[in-house]
Amino acid sequence: MRRKSLLSAILAGVALPATLIGAHDFTRVAGSDLDRIRGDVNRVGDSFRLVMKRENGKKAAASTRESS
Repeated sequence: MRRKSLLSAILAGVALPATLIGAHDFTRVAGSDLDRIRGDVNRVGDSFRLVMKRENGKKAAASTRESS
């Protein structure tokens, strides 16, 4: 009896990672790979433009305060 429960516990422990990892269902955006990459590059570029605009605005505001 004890050997049977030990064996079942070992097998359950070995099978545990398989149940945790399972298959992932990621949503797939329509279009080709190249279209999706272009979309990613456009979004990153938009983010960079936004940050540069914000930082340039801060620098301009700081320079007008210093000259006043």
